[in-house]
Amino acid sequence: MNILRIEGVNLAYTIFDTEDLCTRRGGSLLLLDAIEEVHQQFQNHLRAISTGASAGLFEVTGNTLPEQLAIEVQQWLQKHDLYRHATFVVSASQGDFRHATEHAIAANRWQQMQSLSFATAGLQAGDALCKTDEVRPAARRGPEDPGNSLSVQCRRQYGREQKQAFYQRLLGDQVRIGFTNEFESLATGMNASLVPTPNLNGKMAVFYADGNGFGSIGSTCQTPVELQKWDQYIKTQRKALLDKVLQLAQSDPRWQSHLEGAPAIRLETLLWGGDELMFVVPGWCGMALAHLFFEHASQMRYPVQGKEAPLTHACSLVFCHHQAPISAISQLAKALADKSKEVNNAFKGKDSLNWLVLESFDQAGSDLDAFLRTRYRERLKTWDALTLDPKAVNALACSLGAATPQSLKEALPRSTMVRALRLIAQGDAFGDSPQATETLRLLQRSYTSVNEALKPTAGKEPGLAQAFNALWTQLHPLGSARDWHSIASTAPAADDLAAWVKLIELWDYCQNPAIPTQEVQA
Repeated sequence: MNILRIEGVNLAYTIFDTEDLCTRRGGSLLLLDAIEEVHQQFQNHLRAISTGASAGLFEVTGNTLPEQLAIEVQQWLQKHDLYRHATFVVSASQGDFRHATEHAIAANRWQQMQSLSFATAGLQAGDALCKTDEVRPAARRGPEDPGNSLSVQCRRQYGREQKQAFYQRLLGDQVRIGFTNEFESLATGMNASLVPTPNLNGKMAVFYADGNGFGSIGSTCQTPVELQKWDQYIKTQRKALLDKVLQLAQSDPRWQSHLEGAPAIRLETLLWGGDELMFVVPGWCGMALAHLFFEHASQMRYPVQGKEAPLTHACSLVFCHHQAPISAISQLAKALADKSKEVNNAFKGKDSLNWLVLESFDQAGSDLDAFLRTRYRERLKTWDALTLDPKAVNALACSLGAATPQSLKEALPRSTMVRALRLIAQGDAFGDSPQATETLRLLQRSYTSVNEALKPTAGKEPGLAQAFNALWTQLHPLGSARDWHSIASTAPAADDLAAWVKLIELWDYCQNPAIPTQEVQA
């Protein structure tokens, strides 16, 4: 069997080299479109087996010499007005399917190591730096984009032109309105009558999902047909997810902005294809997006080694200001999701959501474990204490977010809950000293106040106590073993800290669900 493999590499110089959203979007779409266009350009010689975000695996058909075809594809990419600004590796291989595929991947890597890590197209000597990437020489082509390199100019223009086309290409006429073009219009101009939480204006949520073991499933496919089926299944599921997201965004005015003149959906797609995806939405839509994702993902099942198995994801959600540097926030989102993939993590191989609320970009730093220990005074030492499973996401999005006259948010004394969190984080409530006795007394008073607020009285819903108990057991690391009614409410404990942190820090971000919700499976 003759195999040809193409991959866009060195993404640091194609996508992640600038904070400019349109340029990053253009670089990402450029890689995504290049693989499909190669297939179309050489359709008489190539049959697609698997095409991901920036890579394509093809069977060479007919009597075409694979090595010669690889040279022709590489030359075509290097001469293309757009694709010459990216770096592609193209390798051909022969043999049985598995051997040829592995050889082509190895050849791609070897080719990458032997070549420059950036594209030299359009580079000219000059006395000014590109004002966007601050690395390449500026290439002045006219007053419409002065002072930028040719690479940035081409990617930025492509990103502006192709954003709408990306969604329409996937979903067709189902996309009825446009999209915001900048993070500012995505995250500001909030309608206070729809989102009565003023401090969320200007906040955005970066959602990232990475499939658990998706790569190993593809690598165990023994025939092109098996790999094609796997590839098509993932593409179908991703398309169905995007369809659901856009249905919600087009029906819920909280997902829409009017800052640019016409209604525009507040959504940005930073990663798409393969086993990864990354969305950016307004901060007040972040939990709704996570809930929708898990609701969809709960139905994903695929035969693995002859037995149907659930497909799971390690996810993350970062809430931050819209002016935070997106390259660093994207890296942070990936690092958070990877926490659930670490050895001995309780959520390894399961659906999980790690999250972080940032008041400033450099709040977290580069060492997430050190940040966790510092922020909570060594009381929380592992991220899995704060990790949410799908049921916990469902509870937060639906129970805490419910906006009824007798909602939990209306009933619960938030300031008292904040005090309980701080007293436990303080760390001296459970010792033998006089200070510990006083701290524990204050803590017990806080717990009593929460209980009193939940009691059915005039004007209050009788089921509030039950609703809070259900929410508490979903958020507590010990689950029903720390049932609020029978144990926690009368006996505060140090391990209650994680439940309070989830409740308080995500409080504002849990908004009333706009669509009917259903229980999702963990």
